[in-house]
Amino acid sequence: MSKKSLTTKILEYLHEFPGAGIKDIASALGINAGLARAIIYKLKSKGLVEKAGNGYVLTTYAEESIAKQLSKAREEQVAEIKEPSEEFRKESSSSQSMIAKERTAHKSLFLDNFNQRIIELERQISRLENELVRIRRELERLREEAKKFKIEEKQRKRVERLPKPIMSVAEAQSILGDQLSSLIYTGKAVVIGSLIVDHEIYDEFISKLPLSRKDAEKLPEPEKLLLEEMKKEGRIYLHAGKVYKLV
Repeated sequence: MSKKSLTTKILEYLHEFPGAGIKDIASALGINAGLARAIIYKLKSKGLVEKAGNGYVLTTYAEESIAKQLSKAREEQVAEIKEPSEEFRKESSSSQSMIAKERTAHKSLFLDNFNQRIIELERQISRLENELVRIRRELERLREEAKKFKIEEKQRKRVERLPKPIMSVAEAQSILGDQLSSLIYTGKAVVIGSLIVDHEIYDEFISKLPLSRKDAEKLPEPEKLLLEEMKKEGRIYLHAGKVYKLV
């Protein structure tokens, strides 16, 4: 039986120990890592092996080819050795024991690497969780600052006039809220019955008095409402049934 080449040995080793790294291969075959790496790269370029994690595995084509070769070799061995000698049995047993130990060592190394990777991932997850907590706190702080800014901005932008020159108190209250009191307190708006009137518009309206009943009928609708409210409030009266005058 011909002596196996290093290339064949490496292929058979990967068949037995898929995922083995360069150092594993070099140690198992008793060669230096540089030579093992050169052969692996050559096999990879031919499409016989491929990278898998931190190690290498056979491609489907190479796996099938090596499996066939090993099967054929076993059949030849069975044909050549019908009745193995005691010495052969011992060598075979020793070889199998060595392979079993190599497999156990390889599996142990694989599990150690796997466990280390799990530990590292758990550490990364823990760091990410801590970072997420920090980001949530920062977002909450920014939200609070934005809320305060909006309140301050609203306070800075207090209205100086009514949305409409003449409008109902209820409507003004719904639009302006607390700022309505400020307009009244500063004299920028005047409450007449159920209406609130811009002070300039009110002064302008007062300047039209006395006002004939005929001219009053020509007033715009808001001013007619104001006239009626002023009558109800006793601020004006109809003199001789013809002219509206201030009280």
